[in-house]
Amino acid sequence: VEVSNVESLFAAVERVRPGATIRLADGHYWMPRYLEIRTDRVTLRGASGRREGVVLDGARSRDGELVGVRGCSDVTFADLTLQNIKWNGFKLNSDSNIQRVTIRNCILHNIWQRGVKGVRVPQAQLETMRPRDCRVQYCLFYNDHPKRFEDDPADTPQNFDGNYIGGIDIMFAKNWVLSDNVFIGIHGRTRQ
Repeated sequence: VEVSNVESLFAAVERVRPGATIRLADGHYWMPRYLEIRTDRVTLRGASGRREGVVLDGARSRDGELVGVRGCSDVTFADLTLQNIKWNGFKLNSDSNIQRVTIRNCILHNIWQRGVKGVRVPQAQLETMRPRDCRVQYCLFYNDHPKRFEDDPADTPQNFDGNYIGGIDIMFAKNWVLSDNVFIGIHGRTRQ
């Protein structure tokens, strides 16, 4: 499925069939809201293979998360830049049984909580639902400055004092491969 604008991207994700690839043309995509894949064996990737070529930008998003996966497995994200979102770049809704997700050759820029986030799995379903066999490879995680209160208004002095930030936070992961990634400037407000 070939995509060249935000409207066609959201439409493609809604209609995509298992096993399909959504190829984004180079460009700057101002994301109005969270984008969620809910179909098995889908690939979302930049058509040119240059991760700088396709920018999914959350600066104008009404939501705090940019791209997610729910209730499906064998999803691949490749050759993309995700930037300017106050919470999570890639959100793995692990409490809905996410397995075998691959994130390859992506840039996560100015993501103010987690570049990649996998949520808590209910204890009763831990062994069947914990996220298994996922990969994050050849990615660049970087922020332009230490986190400020205005980057994430939920991270207040009463909560984490502007220090709730990290590159990757996956709960109950099993058999993951994290390799050949670079992390630069991922600092909280007090440089933690």
